[in-house]
Amino acid sequence: MLNLAVNYLSLFLLEMWSLCLEMAPFLLMGMAISGLISMFIDSRLILKHLGSKNFLSIIKSTVFGIPIPLCSCGVIPVAATLREAGASKGSTVSFLVSTPQTGVDSIFLTYGMLGPVFALFRPLAAFVSGIFSGLVINSFDDGTHHHLSDTDDVSNVNKPLVKRLELGLRYGFLSLPSDIVVPLFQGLIIAAAIAIFIPPDFIAEYFSSNSYFMLIMMLVVSLPFYVCATASIPIAVVLMAKGVSAGAVFVFLMAGPATNASSIAVIKNILGRKTMYHFLLLTASTAIVFGLILDTFITIGPLAMSSSSHVHSNDGYGSLFLTIFFLLILIN
Repeated sequence: MLNLAVNYLSLFLLEMWSLCLEMAPFLLMGMAISGLISMFIDSRLILKHLGSKNFLSIIKSTVFGIPIPLCSCGVIPVAATLREAGASKGSTVSFLVSTPQTGVDSIFLTYGMLGPVFALFRPLAAFVSGIFSGLVINSFDDGTHHHLSDTDDVSNVNKPLVKRLELGLRYGFLSLPSDIVVPLFQGLIIAAAIAIFIPPDFIAEYFSSNSYFMLIMMLVVSLPFYVCATASIPIAVVLMAKGVSAGAVFVFLMAGPATNASSIAVIKNILGRKTMYHFLLLTASTAIVFGLILDTFITIGPLAMSSSSHVHSNDGYGSLFLTIFFLLILIN
């Protein structure tokens, strides 16, 4: 029994290490770019563009939200600030829908682990679902909202470039990792456990004959589940390797980061019960639609992997250095 436990523990740690080797270069690149973006984005400037209850404000809210690496919980205080500062319900919901689905860091990691199709499809789905959700919410919203005063000042525009660079790097390699480290390792643990304990063809053998059931099953699992856009990727890789269809995996990638049980409760307080139900319905329906599109029109075969085959071209001291550096940043 002890030998069996040691064997499983060894396989588990090897799987975790393999996933980290695969993730490290892309996530480090995403962290660096996220830090650079934060140098030039001032939250008060963003607020000034989202106060109007119109189509343009929804587009701006969606476009602003897509590259920002916030999870479904991290996006809540930002969305609350947007709403309090005068953003319409539609703009706020657009931000809530589009932002957690993806970010600069997760786009790079998606490309590295799931390929270019997923890397392009994720931000496209976030953009379309964000705009659609915002338009629907605004059509049902008869309430009023206030605007920012014209005297509001943008506080960071006069900071020296060196200072902004320092703040950007601090955000990218200190603040951002501290925000994602817990859900990221939760995702890695789940991914490693799935890889070890679920036989390679189990899901494909018992569930692949009913693709609609697989989509619904992924939706039911992902809606209350707390996982950020980055942490969802290793889970998605393992699910595809186990035979889950690309569309069903995409439902998980889209709905999982966008919602969780705690954020849903907060959304009710910020926007009201009616808007909360609309938000859940819109998130679920758009995830299913995009999953069906992916399964119907785009062919993506199961990912071939084993407990030691995550790494493709990442062998060598460079990969080892990047992975150790990546882990040191996360545990800092």
